[in-house]
Amino acid sequence: MAPRKTTAAESSDSTKQTAKTQGTARSTRRSSRIKDLKKRETSPAADQPTPRKRKRTAVKNESASPEPPAKKHSSQGNQSQKEQSTILINRAPVLELWSACVAHFTHPDLAWSTCLSIGSTIASITAISKGRSIGVLSPPDDVKDKRKKRDRGDGDEIKVMGFRMHIRDGAVVFKGKPKPGKEDSLVRRFGGEDCLQRTRKVMESALEKSWKGKEDELEKKAFSLYEKFRPSVAAGQRGWGRKGELVLDKVEDTICG
Repeated sequence: MAPRKTTAAESSDSTKQTAKTQGTARSTRRSSRIKDLKKRETSPAADQPTPRKRKRTAVKNESASPEPPAKKHSSQGNQSQKEQSTILINRAPVLELWSACVAHFTHPDLAWSTCLSIGSTIASITAISKGRSIGVLSPPDDVKDKRKKRDRGDGDEIKVMGFRMHIRDGAVVFKGKPKPGKEDSLVRRFGGEDCLQRTRKVMESALEKSWKGKEDELEKKAFSLYEKFRPSVAAGQRGWGRKGELVLDKVEDTICG
């Protein structure tokens, strides 16, 4: 039996069906690609750098980071320097040491122990005067005061910072008897040998630098210089015996003028 021939209509329908199938396939593939792209855009992993990128970023951040240890070291150095130039102390030992330095500068023939006696006496005189003026110490007894003035007439007279004193056996006669200077007491009140010697060095160096040949003028101004660099404390009874900061840079600048 002979095969049946395909008509023109059937051939046309077959071509249309094939084209429709191919179009559907293409549309399906296109939709699939769009869905894949959307998944990649919304996926959390898309926002994360690859391991290699993270490593490079970390290296970059480490190289660009500041170096805080160096700044901390600088801050500690400034703090240490400030502590070395500042001493917490009350006024009496500062005046005692300053008076001794001035006595040694204006009377270089005197022994340092005698200068300490002069400094101790001046500090005691001013403390008594201050205490009476603010009501901490009682007024003087006239009879005892006259006897002490009579007794202190023995020995060589000397004048330091406006204070007239008499020296006997290397010490100032105070209240009728010698008043020796005690450096160990100054060491204790300055908080140690190092603080005392640093302060003494500052005072003596400044005197040599700025007052050499002007000893008579220094004699008149020495006490007012002390009043400018002495530790700051509250006025009146509130500041009596209190400690304040003695700034060595200020001491040097004041003496040098």
